[in-house]
Amino acid sequence: MFSHIFGNDKIKEYLVRMIRKDAIGNSLLFAGPDGIGKSLFAEAFAKALLSGNNPGKFDSGNHPDLHVYSPEGKIGMHSIQSMRQLKDEVYLPPYESDRKVFIIHDADRMLGYSANALLKTFEEPSLDTIIILLTDSPELLLPTIMSRCRATYFQRLTEEEIVAALKSKKQISDEEAKRIAALAGGSVGNALRLLESGEHPAREIILKVLAAEKFSGYAELAEKAKEIAAIADSAVKVTEEAAKADLLKGFTEKLNASQMSSIEKEVDGIASMQLAHEAHAVFDVILAWVRDIHLLLAKGNPELLFLRDQMAELQKAATRKHVITIEEAMQAVKGAKLSLERSTPFHMCLENLFLKLNLI
Repeated sequence: MFSHIFGNDKIKEYLVRMIRKDAIGNSLLFAGPDGIGKSLFAEAFAKALLSGNNPGKFDSGNHPDLHVYSPEGKIGMHSIQSMRQLKDEVYLPPYESDRKVFIIHDADRMLGYSANALLKTFEEPSLDTIIILLTDSPELLLPTIMSRCRATYFQRLTEEEIVAALKSKKQISDEEAKRIAALAGGSVGNALRLLESGEHPAREIILKVLAAEKFSGYAELAEKAKEIAAIADSAVKVTEEAAKADLLKGFTEKLNASQMSSIEKEVDGIASMQLAHEAHAVFDVILAWVRDIHLLLAKGNPELLFLRDQMAELQKAATRKHVITIEEAMQAVKGAKLSLERSTPFHMCLENLFLKLNLI
């Protein structure tokens, strides 16, 4: 069932037992860092519940009892319309299976009133329905929804697991796989991106900023924020163009206004989520830097450092008089994420974040 997915073996056992005992809750929460396989687990879990003797229909993405929702629109949020649609579909009978499965990607990206529209669904679920929420920020979900979900928390993969995953997917040497695994921060998704695209273009800039400790003034701070944001914007544009081309290739005739609007809405959602992923990659480097400094201060095992390639700079940073706490860094990053959620331009989110990190 989960043999093609690396890592989180205890969760595999837990989900298998859940299915065998037919003790599956109506509302499940899969939480954990980005790129560690939550979506793969959700899809495999849904396939086990729905496929029966016809796995081909599931693999082709055409199973009528699987419903997948992703953020959409320019702000990359779950709209009130799509959540109302989900609420209506929940109470319809299954088409082929004895259950329906709903997978909600980035469930934390529901507007307050969109999430409230689902409350009754969680309070009075249809017995033949299973809803799986996926998120890397469970703290952003409404407490009323969290309290009604059976939560499963996924962990980052070990470097050995990432090496095994890379070797299974790509023809690379052991040395290259180990090098990438050391930089991936426990995420297979990060590892695959590193393998195909190299290090995140903004990573070097961010690390230089952190190693320098202080900007010379606000002008330099703003300039670096815009430089990092421009890199993210370039990645978003590439993703946006590729998504639009992919969505349009299935049409042989001119699209009507409704079809064009639907595609533009989907492209906007994909672009917005790409920006969120780019931003989170930046935030992850910052948090890894602070965490690694405190690991060194605590005389921890250097093999556990996320940024082992930055050992010399981390050691210098650990000798500074004032070192921001992990809690302060996490709060600052949380604030930046919330600002981004509210459509604040990324460069302004970074400016505020750098100020909160006392980099000036």
